[in-house]
Amino acid sequence: MNTLVRITTTFILLASFSACVSNEKIIYLQNLEDGVWIGAKSVVCPGVVCKSNSVLAVSWVASKDLEAYFIYQGNPAMKLRTRIIS
Repeated sequence: MNTLVRITTTFILLASFSACVSNEKIIYLQNLEDGVWIGAKSVVCPGVVCKSNSVLAVSWVASKDLEAYFIYQGNPAMKLRTRIIS
């Protein structure tokens, strides 16, 4: 399933579409699973898979796959703690 990114001032929120336009560029996101949050100004490197419900904090770089249900920060991104969804 492809994903559309909607950019806000604090987080990137995900919905179920195929592409989006940001600053006149089309962005295809095939490596983001359901419930992923990517913080503003963060970078997800090519080929990195963000598994379901993972979070990349604001202004950090994901150079390796993000495991499901974890919060990441740092450059390169490292696990900070488990994401608990109630």
